[in-house]
Amino acid sequence: MSASKLKVLKGTPILGHLLPYLSNPWLFVNKTTETYGSRVQLKMLNKTVFLLSNPSDITDVLQNHAEHFSKGRTFQKLKLLLGEGLITSEGSLWRQQNKMMRPVFSIRNILNQKDVIQQVVQKHCKWKTGQVIDVHHEMNKVTLNIIAQTLFDIDLSAQAALLLQDVEDMMHFLMGRVRSVVSLPLWIPLPAHKKFLKAKKRFDDLVYGMIKERRESGSKKNDLLQLLLDTRSEDSQGMGDQQIRDEIITILMAGHETITNSMTWALILLCQNPSYQKLLADEVKDWKQGADGDLFFSQQNLHQCVMDESMRLWPPVWAFMRQCQTPIKVGEIQFNPNDIVFLMPFFAHRSSSFWEKAQDFFPERFYAKTQITSGSYLPFGLGPRMCIGKMFAQVEAKILLSFLMENYRFELLDPQPQKVEAGITLRPINNIQMRIKKCT
Repeated sequence: MSASKLKVLKGTPILGHLLPYLSNPWLFVNKTTETYGSRVQLKMLNKTVFLLSNPSDITDVLQNHAEHFSKGRTFQKLKLLLGEGLITSEGSLWRQQNKMMRPVFSIRNILNQKDVIQQVVQKHCKWKTGQVIDVHHEMNKVTLNIIAQTLFDIDLSAQAALLLQDVEDMMHFLMGRVRSVVSLPLWIPLPAHKKFLKAKKRFDDLVYGMIKERRESGSKKNDLLQLLLDTRSEDSQGMGDQQIRDEIITILMAGHETITNSMTWALILLCQNPSYQKLLADEVKDWKQGADGDLFFSQQNLHQCVMDESMRLWPPVWAFMRQCQTPIKVGEIQFNPNDIVFLMPFFAHRSSSFWEKAQDFFPERFYAKTQITSGSYLPFGLGPRMCIGKMFAQVEAKILLSFLMENYRFELLDPQPQKVEAGITLRPINNIQMRIKKCT
């Protein structure tokens, strides 16, 4: 893959490769990359589109020449829900919000939340020996409640079912609009539009209600909402209610979906490689007998290696989209304004040119992170727009994984060749039924 030259495909007149892409994006990019390599140029309608999975190209677009590329069309459509949150905003607004938001996700603030996360995990992960669970559904519930408790200092247990369905419905609706050639205005009273707008209103009512209640009460709580209310720009300006709402919805939607899938993939891989479940349980025992408990969350231990390897094989975001803003030539590739660039970590993560035994589950490879080629591993993105929630996700995953491995063993009920749903995130659609054995 490392030596792949740019392959230019013509496609059909007018439409180019649009129809096969729209019919099954995951199948299309898999077959195209497998057949033509890591650098492919094609057409979709009047747009030039690049499918790139070579690490050097990924590094150039996301890091070395990031100023030449915007987030583009996909993220404009996500603004229907996320507004001008950190994921969708651009330019000076993004720079201002990024500077204000980064301190919120400092390691000190994240570790202040670890006891809250542990309490939520202990409350929601209660199963009996012999019980069969849908592990994706269970991880969905617990991570939603972690986000709710750390964001708002509230328990959403009673509302979890409706909120989970709202999350599911809104994400599916948005993915449909992202992939459609023509998107009808939301004011047209179609059933799908009405369903989306009702779910969005429930979200907005919840969030604005929390903001209003906190501002009026004057109380101070140990949660992320309080940090957002208290944060100030260099000229001492705070965020308005709408901006706080946009950042909260962004944190909730992005943080909830990705950690749910990452934990589900980790448990699937641990069922397929069961010896690691005992190794992780032993590491939990050693950690709890140690003197410095917080070191567990910052060191590159086996728990972190397992999560890193899980995200290598099944990255929570399997592809990033960028749109060229100004002409630039990088290597042999000439990018022009409005060109669409799909950067695909999934294939970079599995390239035998950059990873030994690339298809195998071998967590220990991540003890030597310094040997990783730039752009070949980016579960949290790369460059100036790397996910600021990385540390939060890592601490949350370690707390959740350590509790599960200390208390349970997991076994696939009906192992099958893996199938996925490739939307904005990469979600397993089988191998999620697991039989539980409780550790005594």
